[in-house]
This record gives sequence, C-alpha cells and structure tokens, in this order.
Amino acid sequence: SAHQYGQVYAADECTYTVTGSKQVVTHTGFLAISATDLAAPWDQTVGSLLPAGGTSYTILEEPSEGAFSVKYSFDAAGNDLARAFLETARTSSGADTKDIQVTVTGFAGAGNTVEVVSIDRCQSGTCAGYRASGPGPASDAVCV
Repeated sequence: SAHQYGQVYAADECTYTVTGSKQVVTHTGFLAISATDLAAPWDQTVGSLLPAGGTSYTILEEPSEGAFSVKYSFDAAGNDLARAFLETARTSSGADTKDIQVTVTGFAGAGNTVEVVSIDRCQSGTCAGYRASGPGPASDAVCV
C-alpha cells in the first residue's frame, strides 16, 4: 500500500508519522536474491541468502498462479539492512532456517526500487519478530 507524507497511519505493528512528498510503501513477502527459485522461495535458507560478497535483495509478490515475481528491489542502504537482518537471523535461528518472510517498509524510489526503512521478520502469520532498521530515509519516518 502507498501513503503520502503528512499522514499518520498504521502498518502492521508500527505507526509512521511522515512529512514531505515521498510515498511510503509497505509489503510483506519472501526475501530473495537473484539466485532464488521463484517457484519455491520458501525453500530458500538464511545461509543461501547470505552469499559471499555483496548482493542485491528484493521482496517477492505472491502470484494468483505460477511463479512468484519481484515486487520491490532494495536500494543500497536496504541491501545493507537485509544483510544485517539475515546475520541476526543466522545467529538466532540458524543458517538452515527456511521460509524467510518479511515486511519491508520504506519510500518509493525510481522504478520498483524502495528506499528501505525497516525489515521485520514474519513468523506464524505475525510480523512481530526481530527488526532491522537504519538511518537513511528513517529520518523521515518514526516507527513506535
């Protein structure tokens, strides 16, 4: 969903107060990289999402039928947040943990890019797990 700055709205368990002209977007789906099998993203492990070297992360959109597709690509800061998020997941849950569903909140960028503010782990239908959040656009939004 997209909202204009100047509004206060709830997204999952966070309330964002924003000012300015960017659109705020939030989406829940599977965290992915280019090597992710779009037919079965739930089989991707934390370890496989942390390849050596840098990588670009995306969040997937569930199809009505067929394979998943990329909903948003992360900006550079979002890629760093995703990596930090996955490092935490590896430490707390193990590298073999699968079904990496998250809620990503950020600002709409060019094309399908999102300037990521926060990444929340979703488990058992709720997104109240651990969170990675960073500065960047977060100066324009407050998550309480």
